Amino acid sequence: MKLTFLPVLLLLSTGCSQMSESVMDDKTGLNGGFETVVNSLPVNWLVYTEKTIGNGDFDILPDSEDVREGKKSLRFTVRECSAQGGRFSPGVAREMDAVAGSVYRLSIQVKNEGTLYRISAGGVTGETGEVKLLIETSETNSTWTILTFDVPVSADYSRLRFEISILSPGTLRVDDLQVMKVE
Repeated sequence: MKLTFLPVLLLLSTGCSQMSESVMDDKTGLNGGFETVVNSLPVNWLVYTEKTIGNGDFDILPDSEDVREGKKSLRFTVRECSAQGGRFSPGVAREMDAVAGSVYRLSIQVKNEGTLYRISAGGVTGETGEVKLLIETSETNSTWTILTFDVPVSADYSRLRFEISILSPGTLRVDDLQVMKVE
């Protein structure tokens, strides 16, 4: 009986904190246009917020004023942040089922005003992964620009992970993420 409670006690005593915020809904699907939002969070996305990161000064909000597709985009307004990336910087991530040994084409629209941002993707499981850097840039785009990447998912993985990290102050908008298996 004591062994059953020991892992829980160890977990509680380490001060583990939440790594991301999320609202999940199977009916919503990919939500690559960031159209479905609950409590300011895009549904079916892991969101690295000030609450989960613990430092920085930024907002991650749906934007209905500057969109590429649909009625909303996702806007990152960053005044201060860590340049570490991943769950330590403002950003979002999405994992989805994938066919092991396949290639997926990812496309996303971006509009950047001053940030340094990173996009990564690759095959994963619950414990391991081959997530690779697709782009890291501070190039300013005053108009919407489409970025397209072919991402292999090796035979060892059955999930695809996509992540955007904001590494410096500025404003980044993203919209219209599309994912399709390359035949």
